[in-house]
Amino acid sequence: LPALAGLVAAPAAAGGAVAALTLAGALVLWPQAADPAGTPFFLLWYGTVNPGLLIALATIGSLMVTALGALRLLGGSRLPYATAQSFAAGAAAAPLAALAIADLRIAGGAVAPGFAAAAGILAAGFCGLAALCRRQGEETPSPALALGLGAFAAAAVASLCLGLVFALSGGSLTPALAGAALATALIARRLDIPALRWCVAGLAVIVAARLAWDPALIRGELSRTPILNGLVTAYGLPALCFGLAARAIRWPARPADIPQQVAQALSLLLSALFVFLEIRHALHGGRLSEPGTSVLEQGLTTLTALGFSLVLTRFSGPSASPVIRFGGLAFACLALLQGALGLGLAANPLLTDEPVAGGIVLNDAVLAYALPAAATFALARAARRDGRPTWFVRMTGGLGLALSFLALCLAVRHGFQGERLGLDRETGQAEWYAYSAAWLGLGLAALGYGILKGSATARLASAVLVGLATLKVFLLDLSGLEGPLRALSFLGLGACLIGIGLVYQRLVFAPASRRAAPEL
Repeated sequence: LPALAGLVAAPAAAGGAVAALTLAGALVLWPQAADPAGTPFFLLWYGTVNPGLLIALATIGSLMVTALGALRLLGGSRLPYATAQSFAAGAAAAPLAALAIADLRIAGGAVAPGFAAAAGILAAGFCGLAALCRRQGEETPSPALALGLGAFAAAAVASLCLGLVFALSGGSLTPALAGAALATALIARRLDIPALRWCVAGLAVIVAARLAWDPALIRGELSRTPILNGLVTAYGLPALCFGLAARAIRWPARPADIPQQVAQALSLLLSALFVFLEIRHALHGGRLSEPGTSVLEQGLTTLTALGFSLVLTRFSGPSASPVIRFGGLAFACLALLQGALGLGLAANPLLTDEPVAGGIVLNDAVLAYALPAAATFALARAARRDGRPTWFVRMTGGLGLALSFLALCLAVRHGFQGERLGLDRETGQAEWYAYSAAWLGLGLAALGYGILKGSATARLASAVLVGLATLKVFLLDLSGLEGPLRALSFLGLGACLIGIGLVYQRLVFAPASRRAAPEL
């Protein structure tokens, strides 16, 4: 009745969309079987009473809504643009929603060749409607026919994506929705239909809601092959699709609007989840739900977050999208939290005493701390050049210094203790002296960098490290070391302090050269 009302009178154009929503609601609320076959998926039970009748209602109802909307578009070339949007939305959305809901209610997401064939037939029908709109639009151009062409073409691509989901084992609606979003974005750009840009945003919101409901987009056992596994289709492919869609719908020489920002945000989220889960997949033999973690996993996760922040900071600028600007800050904060809780506490070999694989120089602990430290320093430099807030630059620099310090300490302890680095193990005098030498060496390296680059932050970090080594020598080495090591500790510290004083006197605090007197 609402669809018929829209056909008769243009002011009732919303009747098509109302009819589509009513049909979808009827399919969702269709009585479930006495013994449901599974748990709810998005509030939908797998198992229905009279599935044949449900299929008949979905088929007849959706085709009637589509036919009435298409007739109104084809016959009303002078329709206002907003009115044509309502007709196009109802005509395109009704069969797609009915097909997806019917599959979930009857097939439960399993392989369903019948539903795949129905999706192919539906795609062919949408192609026919798009061809009719194009043929008539060539004769009598109008915004309504252009909108109908774009809507039906995008719906045809969405139908094909649904068909692939129904035909392939372990398929998910997420890749289908992502593919439909990319196709819609390309059609919106090719045919210059702004309304379809909001359809891209709507598809992104649906995928985001799916992620919020259950972040696990793939079920069952995954292949143990690194990278090339089910995570590519579940997270990687949708991330790529939404990223390309955001690029396709951007306005030239104009700030990013809401549809573009929504697509960008979802692309970043899916990309981060893809990389994080690939790391866990590779380090746990394909078992994502396996309990426990390792220092290498925590280090690579922190490195990934820093990498995302560094890339986004490079692309950030006055004209960049807010998603790009705030995304860099968000990933940096995530890296700080991950580094503090993961590397500092949860997986720190000094606290867990878990075995550390690798040699004296290259091992899991050094890689887990040294690589994120290098990435953090690179991020701090990029953030300073791009005018990031001062607290952001200091936060990243502090994180880099802390990770470098831990990497150095773990390298020294691994060289003396082997693969077990727990603090409860006995520390020899040679190892105790090595810490002082290593801290002084790191402090001198920070001082050299600070003088060469003119960085006051690096010189401050050098002062902290040298001060820490000085306190250790006077408070601990004096009572803990014996014989030549005690003398060597004090002599080495004294020489370093004298050298640092001379460097500051000649290079840092040197008086400015006087200007030459003008010639008379």
